[in-house]
Amino acid sequence: MSGVKNALNELKSKQEDLQAQLDERDVEIKKAQSENYELEQNKLSLERQVLLMQQKIKSTQKLLEKKESKIKELQALSTDSESSESLSLKSQDVDARRDELLSQLKDARDEANKIDMQYEEVAKRLINMQRNCEMTLRRAIQKEERATKLEEAFEAANSKVKNLSSKESEDSTLSDEVSELQKKLQEATRKAEISEREIAGVEQLIKTAGAALTKQKEENAKIKKELDAMHIELGA
Repeated sequence: MSGVKNALNELKSKQEDLQAQLDERDVEIKKAQSENYELEQNKLSLERQVLLMQQKIKSTQKLLEKKESKIKELQALSTDSESSESLSLKSQDVDARRDELLSQLKDARDEANKIDMQYEEVAKRLINMQRNCEMTLRRAIQKEERATKLEEAFEAANSKVKNLSSKESEDSTLSDEVSELQKKLQEATRKAEISEREIAGVEQLIKTAGAALTKQKEENAKIKKELDAMHIELGA
């Protein structure tokens, strides 16, 4: 009988250790969910940056159209001057201003093309970030489901341990049940270790996504600074 009691005590000790691991894993899952929420908030911030960039593009386009209109007016004025054969100092000033506007127009178009390319890159990163968020959330949900199943298995094992503890006689059936319970606990331990490794993978994914967000924020700040500078230059 002492052998069975020792086996039961050992099983109870293992169950307590595994339950502690489950509690730690529950904390890790909640932490992963919290980090995923923060990632979602950062994604929304990035979406607002995209909208701001779209507005800047529209503003740049309007400025381009305005400059093109001025150039056409100057070209018409220059043509009238040539038709009247009045090559005055005023006509020369008009030509110089027209050339200056043409140069500014070229620079503005180059900047607009650059903004378009940057916008497309940000949009692609936003799509990838959305996919990463969804994948991280799915994995967190899967970890919760596996943890729940593991807890159910522990409860069943605890019930068997209590039943075994109430028995006063040692027989072959009891030994078989103890052996089977040991196997189940070993399997539960293996599953717990696998789940722990998967949690570590999720945390690494969140860290990687967080680093990508930090880098993207810096790039967005740089883009915004360039856009503001261009807006001031074009409005001059």
